[in-house]
Amino acid sequence: MRVVEIEAEPLVERLMIAETLWAQIRGLLGRPPLRPGEGFLIRHCNSVHSFGMRYPFLAVHLDKDYVVLKTVLMQPSRFGRRVRGARSVLELPLGPIPATGYRMHLDAA
Repeated sequence: MRVVEIEAEPLVERLMIAETLWAQIRGLLGRPPLRPGEGFLIRHCNSVHSFGMRYPFLAVHLDKDYVVLKTVLMQPSRFGRRVRGARSVLELPLGPIPATGYRMHLDAA
């Protein structure tokens, strides 16, 4: 897993990127809850689940340009629905919900 520091009005300040299939499958499972300002990005993904999780989180579905399409509150032990056009999912701690149309800048990633 690679960690990237994000600058200039970020949606997150510290982004963890799942770079292997195992990291994508594992996601946040077995990890402590994300802290404010942290995020976990799963690329090439249009839905996530929360089976085995002990805490809720936000699943932010992004298109190919990292524009927010939909944000879903994921409670523990739930299946998420696929979101048409989503190419990545950003998992965030509970907090303010990112507005649809917000664009993440991942040039460094």
